Amino acid sequence: MKDRIAILTYDVPHRKTQDLLMMLGAYGFGSMDLLVTKFAERPPFQPLLSHRPIAFAKFSPNFMINQRINIPDDYDYDFSPYTYILIGGAGIIPEKVVQKNRIINSHPGWLPNVRGLDALKWALWKNEPIGVTTYFIGAEADTGVLIKRELTLIRETDTFYSLARRHYELEIQMLIESIGDEPAGASLGKRYNKDCEIPYHSIVHKRMPPSKEIHLEALLQERIRNADPFH
Repeated sequence: MKDRIAILTYDVPHRKTQDLLMMLGAYGFGSMDLLVTKFAERPPFQPLLSHRPIAFAKFSPNFMINQRINIPDDYDYDFSPYTYILIGGAGIIPEKVVQKNRIINSHPGWLPNVRGLDALKWALWKNEPIGVTTYFIGAEADTGVLIKRELTLIRETDTFYSLARRHYELEIQMLIESIGDEPAGASLGKRYNKDCEIPYHSIVHKRMPPSKEIHLEALLQERIRNADPFH
């Protein structure tokens, strides 16, 4: 029986979902369902350094879409027809849904070291590995069962922006290539220290403030000069 794949996304045009659909087409996948959830409006945020494409694109590649299905706020929906559900964009997914379905996320950070938002920026700031993690999601943010981790290539000529673009493209590529992969068996839980406390490097990060962002280009160039120890 052929795998049936769906994409979980927002009810507004969404850049990552658009890019994911286009790349799925390039990989030879047929049209699929969009499972659409309501986007929760947030206060506008303008980073000092934009490390991802504009989030809300003006169109979606309709030739890759079989049907759009509106998912209730409480996620009271039968997801069982789908072998895999790829996350294009989503808020908190109820634990009852996570436990019963194979929902895959591609996180732009090396889990469990770099959790939450602005993962690339925090990886530079904290001198953590710069990479992407695919995993079957767990009940808490950026936890679950590991599928694969891969480091993002860093070139001697990179700027923050060129690295950010390659990092984003790896995120999309790995999400697609995770289809059909079996989990590596490792659990991506929180990291704890010897006192069973969550150390700083495993908290769920929020947006990076401009006071830190302003140093990121210099931190990247320092890594390049010193030959990044993770590569």
